[in-house]
Amino acid sequence: MVLLLGLFWYVDRIGIAGTGTIEILGVREGSTVFIDNKRHVRTKDTEDVVLRNLAVGTHSVVVAKDGYWPWAKKLAVGNGEKLTVRVFILPQDALVTILSSENAAYEAASEALSPRETPTEDRPLLSDNGSVGLWIEDNKVMARWLKEEPLPPSFCITGACDPTLVVIPSEERVTQATFFPRRDDVILFGTTEGIFAIELDKRGTQNFQPFYLNTYAHFATTKDGTVAILDHSDTLRVILP
Repeated sequence: MVLLLGLFWYVDRIGIAGTGTIEILGVREGSTVFIDNKRHVRTKDTEDVVLRNLAVGTHSVVVAKDGYWPWAKKLAVGNGEKLTVRVFILPQDALVTILSSENAAYEAASEALSPRETPTEDRPLLSDNGSVGLWIEDNKVMARWLKEEPLPPSFCITGACDPTLVVIPSEERVTQATFFPRRDDVILFGTTEGIFAIELDKRGTQNFQPFYLNTYAHFATTKDGTVAILDHSDTLRVILP
């Protein structure tokens, strides 16, 4: 009888306190996931990681991999709530290939870098799946959700949802912006200091990582998922993220 009463008390306390879940999508092979500064798992393949039975409240999540910039967020979990986030981590030393006209990738890179109409609010650059539009306005990188489906969490900040999002206001002059290869939630933007990647999701921490530094460059994503770059010395390069 005492055991049953103790069990009922425990279940009642769990019901009052509550728990939630954080799902982390696309964690790279060989990454280590930390929850509240404690190691949770090291991934063997690129996979989704689910953190269950988390106490209601704010939790820190870090995804780290040797040779890559870390990705981190602080997320507030509600009772019975499941939060889904999508990680991106970039290598600290990117794999850069200099292309000559004899290289098989030269034509595709040149085509990607060919002049195109500057995206505007009325005619934004579209993500591959057509869900998000992108443009630059008053030195701000802007994004807009274009589908009829409910707005994703990236467009809902502190409970207020808006289909138009200021991804980042920059003190440096923004020269260009495009989508990260095969993503509609991560942006590459350029300044006179280089090229940077930033996620749309501002929950907790809006992750921001360097991609190609110390030079002005014109860049574009190619159909095969690389990033073509034409730098100030007119050298054509491609980077595999």
